[in-house]
Order: sequence, then structure tokens, then C-alpha cells
Amino acid sequence: MNGNLAVFSYAVSVPNRGEYLTNDRFGLLVDGLAAELQQIFFVCAVAGDDPRFQQGATALYDYAVTSANVEFVTTSSTARLAPLRKIVQTLLHISIYRNVVRRSDYAYIFMPGVSGFMATLLCQLYRKPYFLYFGSDWYETAIFRADWSGTGRIFFNLYRSFIGLAERIAVSGARFVLVTGKSYLQRLRHYNKQVSETVPMVTICRSDVRVKESFFSDGKVRLLFVGPVTERKGVIYLVRALALLGEHGVDPAQVSLQLVGSLDDKYYASIEETAAKLGVTSLVQYEGYITDKERMLEYYRQADIFVLPSLGEGFPRVLYEAFSQGVPVVVSKIATVSETLGDAECVSYAEPGSPDSIAAAIARVVLDADFRNAITAGGQEFALGRLGGDPIRQVLDLMKTHVPESGH
Repeated sequence: MNGNLAVFSYAVSVPNRGEYLTNDRFGLLVDGLAAELQQIFFVCAVAGDDPRFQQGATALYDYAVTSANVEFVTTSSTARLAPLRKIVQTLLHISIYRNVVRRSDYAYIFMPGVSGFMATLLCQLYRKPYFLYFGSDWYETAIFRADWSGTGRIFFNLYRSFIGLAERIAVSGARFVLVTGKSYLQRLRHYNKQVSETVPMVTICRSDVRVKESFFSDGKVRLLFVGPVTERKGVIYLVRALALLGEHGVDPAQVSLQLVGSLDDKYYASIEETAAKLGVTSLVQYEGYITDKERMLEYYRQADIFVLPSLGEGFPRVLYEAFSQGVPVVVSKIATVSETLGDAECVSYAEPGSPDSIAAAIARVVLDADFRNAITAGGQEFALGRLGGDPIRQVLDLMKTHVPESGH
């Protein structure tokens, strides 16, 4: 394929000995696209000395992009800044984004977010074809996209109102749009008919699938959470749920919870404080961020129940990972998950933000063997139906169809 492609991502890269290390999913995507295109401009935030992206003295990410035709274009991170600071910082990035758009023939823009929307406006201004990837529901995750503490409710409501306009402008001008979650698919098709579900951006494949042979060895219930330990993931509600399990027939003393993923230190401090107040500190163990695929799969295989108490998502890759390893899943009943799964009996649902509901959903998996076996089998069937696709090939094929100038 011909031309230069700009990838405006929400990835974070970590400087390390003269190169940038990044998340493996974005790294594999960029390397895969680079194999077929002349030049890739990979736009991402740089972590700098942000402790959230360090594990001791080691960088959190370890994927080094190997393609010589990939140029990193880095900006400062705007994640969780106060709204005014976030706006100012985003405006300071305009010149960087404009320069990339002018050097590119087309752009792949990751949404949602104000930075991604800004990239779409620049593409429209310079008449550059672009396509979009929506990794989560903008409305669901709006509260987590800035530090809204200290601001009036009116400002947040104005931001929510802006989302609808921004989505319509961005999506209607795109050549095609990829989304995670059927609820988003239906909404965005009001603005553009070329909207389809993305092939899962996961590193697992069919050969990794395992059938779990036993649960609760030694009478222990091993819970697992995988993902960023942040407010959006609702981990604190899961910790609170541990103290309520006894009310639903499960002895908390027989339960353990492993947390695997990157860490927001301030948020984790509140988790530790909550766990201490509830007397469940000994039940919770933070395992760190894990990049090795086989080691990560081993955590799933040793777990009895995977719990994702998220308050807002797309359709998360960790569900595919848990399903593939035969682990029964407890997950928040948010639209992007429930509407994608539809009528399939794959999970035990909990109400988002409700510790009691999470405890009840966990207890149902523990105490009802028929239900547990049904959702485990249903989850594996769902995963097998979607694993094996190639997200890079999907993008390239859509480019050939909807961005025909890329093939000349």
C-alpha cells in the first residue's frame, strides 16, 4: 500500500535508553501496519517520570517497535488533569497534530477523547481521509477523562453535551469506523453507515484456549482482577464486596483477590485504607503489571473467578482472556458488555458501583455449580467465535475498500 499513515493513539510510551517502549497491543498494531505502508507517524503521550508507568526502576511497558519506517511523535499526557488545564494542554498540542496531519496522506484516529476529536477536525481542514477506532463509550467514561473535583456540575454537563456534537462531526466525516461493543455500533451508525465491530485486539489465539478442570481447590475461592487499578475499573467496590460475601453464603476467610495491572498510587492508597477499615487487607494482593503472555495466562488458569467491576468500558480484551481460559466471569452490567453478549449465558452480572451486587454475583458462581458450568461453557464458545481474526488485516482491508487512494 502507498502513502504515509498517522496513527493518533491514546497509547502511552516510556522513554528507555534512546527508544520508546509501549503497550504491546499498540506496538504490534503499529509494526503490522508499517509492514504494508511507506511511513507511520505514531502519535502518543510520553510518560516521562510519571510513576504510574514505572515498576520500581523498570519501565512498565516493554514492547519496542522494530519497524524502521515508524516515527514516534510524542506529546505530554493530559490524563486526569483538571478540566481547564486539560483544555490548555490539549490546545498546546495543536501545532504537533497539525504538522503530522500535513505530512500524512491519511490518519487512523483512536477515540474517544478531545485530542482524537481535534485530530479529526485537522484532517477535515486539510482534507485528509481518516478512519476511527472507538475503544470505549465516551458517555460512560466521561467522568474519568478529567479530574472534575472542585468544578461545578454544570461544567461536567456541558462536557457531556459536547460529546454528542463531537461524535457526530467526527464519525460523519470518517471513511470507516471500528468500535468495541454493539451498543456503540448502533449509535454511531446514525451518523455513518460504515461502522463495524473491531476484531479483538488481543494477543491470545485459539491454541491458547484451555478447559478448566476443577474449581476451589482446598476450599479456597481465588478471585482475579486484571487491568489498570484505577477509579474507572471500580476495584474499590470489589474490595468492599469481599466484606459482604458472608451475607451471601461465602466465607470471606476462604477468599483471596489478586490484582494484576498498572497502578494509580493515589487510588490504590484509598483501596488499602478501605480494606483495612473492613478487615479484608489479608485477602487482597497486588501482583504488579505483567507483560509476559504465558505468565499472564497462568494467573487466569489458577483463578476460580475473574471479576471486572468496571464503571465504563468498550468490550474489554480481558473478558476474551478469561473466557479462553475457562474462568467464570463476574462483570458489571454496562451497555457495551451486556449488549455485545446479548442473550448468551456467559457471565454473572453485577450492578456497577454496587458492592452488594458484586458479592451476590460472586456467590452465585461459587454456590451454583450448574450456573457456573453454563457460563464457563458459554464464555468459551463466545471467545472461540471471535478469536482468530487479525485486527491489522481488518484495518488494511477496510483501507483498500474505503480509502482507495491508499492502494495506488
